Amino acid sequence: TILAPTTNYGPTSPVAFAASGTRIVMIGYRKLYGSKRGGRLALLGPKRPPVRIAAHDTGLLQFDSDVLVDDDAIWVCGYRGVARSRDGGATFAVVPTPKGAGAGGLPALTVLARADDGAIWAGGDHGTLFVHRGGAKFQRVRGLDGSAVQGLAATPLGVLVATAGGRLYLASASRVRELGLAATGPLHDACLTPAGSIVAVGASGAHRSSDRGASFRKVKLPIKQHVYAIAAFADG
Repeated sequence: TILAPTTNYGPTSPVAFAASGTRIVMIGYRKLYGSKRGGRLALLGPKRPPVRIAAHDTGLLQFDSDVLVDDDAIWVCGYRGVARSRDGGATFAVVPTPKGAGAGGLPALTVLARADDGAIWAGGDHGTLFVHRGGAKFQRVRGLDGSAVQGLAATPLGVLVATAGGRLYLASASRVRELGLAATGPLHDACLTPAGSIVAVGASGAHRSSDRGASFRKVKLPIKQHVYAIAAFADG
């Protein structure tokens, strides 16, 4: 056991994991842990986040939601935006984002993804979608249905965007395109299989497209269940 179990949202409650090479990072509601070579997780950064980042003492960005390990950086997002560390998690700096639809104009971000071209994508409440292409700040991307972005998945086709409104989009540097899926409940995640199929999952189960998202069919699962995550491996 790496961390003591908890029955509520305590300082060490795991929120998200990310890995790149042999580096593993886990974010909790008030702590960030990392492993450089896949071994024991150790606390990263100061015991308390700097005041300039954490106006709220519940985390780097107030209820941190997701973590991403890039080639030379650790990215975290939460209800106050996005922060990035270039020194292995010892220090973080906020990366500016446009105003969001959360309380006080906060962006209320919950998911991160790194596209094949190196761009960092962030999504959250009220159809919020931002992209960072190496500049000083994130840029807003429009064209979603206005419901919460609940899943981002980078693929060679572009970034798949799953929303609480049951819609699936494909986002790229130039545009956002809605795919041919209107699920009967929220979508939570999506992936592209090695065979080129798009699979999206959510409250209504799983849906597969073999024509790059033009149409979808329901996938039979062993049980009727709300599905929150999916991943496709190289062996299919």
